[in-house]
Amino acid sequence: MRNLILLLDSLEKLKERDYEKEQQLFSELEKLPKESAIEFLIEYARSASERNFLIIQHALVACNTSAEKLLLLSSEAFPLGEIAKNSLFITYTEEAVPTLTKITKSKSSDDASSAYRTLGNISSPNVQKILFHGLKHRSNTVRSAAIDSIRIQADENWTQDIIQAITLLSAESREKKKDNSEAINALRSILVESVKPKSNPALLAALKSQYAEVLKVAISALGATKDKSATQPLLDLMKAPSQGLEREFYTHSISKDLQTDILHALANIGDPASISDITKLPPNMQTALALAKIQAPEAIPAIIKELEKSRTPRDTTDLTDALIQLKNLDAKSELTKSLESEFVNVRQAAALTLYETNTDCIATLEELLSEPSADIVRIAKTLIKLGNPKGFPALAAAIADTDGIFRRG
Repeated sequence: MRNLILLLDSLEKLKERDYEKEQQLFSELEKLPKESAIEFLIEYARSASERNFLIIQHALVACNTSAEKLLLLSSEAFPLGEIAKNSLFITYTEEAVPTLTKITKSKSSDDASSAYRTLGNISSPNVQKILFHGLKHRSNTVRSAAIDSIRIQADENWTQDIIQAITLLSAESREKKKDNSEAINALRSILVESVKPKSNPALLAALKSQYAEVLKVAISALGATKDKSATQPLLDLMKAPSQGLEREFYTHSISKDLQTDILHALANIGDPASISDITKLPPNMQTALALAKIQAPEAIPAIIKELEKSRTPRDTTDLTDALIQLKNLDAKSELTKSLESEFVNVRQAAALTLYETNTDCIATLEELLSEPSADIVRIAKTLIKLGNPKGFPALAAAIADTDGIFRRG
């Protein structure tokens, strides 16, 4: 015991952690019977200085101190109570699950949050139900902790449970006028990150939900699987987005939102079988970008038409980037013709798409330098890449122009 006391006393006096001495401490503890080592640490912790809290916490865990014992000790006076509680929150064992579950019901939001975060690091079939229960907690902090732990644990086998949780949150939002959007959006991102094609049966069933939130989650997740078996069900829903939704809550804005989500999902899946149905939709920027992502030849005229109407720098950039991704399609003649368009956005996009293979683009790019609405930075950088001397002064002028936000890229 004397060696242990000397080691702990010497660690208290250090300004920085000494990992070699800490290892010596663990080695000395291993020489003792488990209960003796634990009792020694408990007694030492009663009067330990704050500098040694961390090492004692890890030592208690290394000695396999039971979670129930740590919970009991956590009610002791400071500093032992604090050390025991923090030891419990780094005890990542199956045996600790029942004890941590008790703490999730604590009146202290900090303790409940810590318990949920610890549970997120324990691999156990008993953890899943407990974490979902945390979504009902009154405290935003505790709910966030439960969501973070669900994110750590979730895989494709959690799909049905996540959908069920979103369904319950959606029902609560509607019935109690409670804003659960933050939790729903978090679960949506978790589902999209964790799904695999094997998740599709649960996701396809969710397309019949009466809640728009559940529909949106299922649509996004189906797109994330990139499984072409989801193409037709998504197309069917796009034609009748109100099916399943309760009529009193169905609005035109929901219809538009769902259609946009479906287009994004179909674009992610990239199935050519969806092209025909997408081209039958009213033309807009979303349909043009979806066609582009699927690498459909029909995307080129659709993007050019949207560029003619584009009014914001962001839209012009997104459409231009999409057109550049289509440069390998057999549409050189259509793009070359666009170099003479009356619309600056169209000429710019065509030139930025073709400049590597069409020398006529250089003259177009040079002319665009004098256009107030053109992306001068991007054009100048392209000219520099081509070795054109007009690129550098144009870039310098654009960067110096503090009012021309778009001109600075």
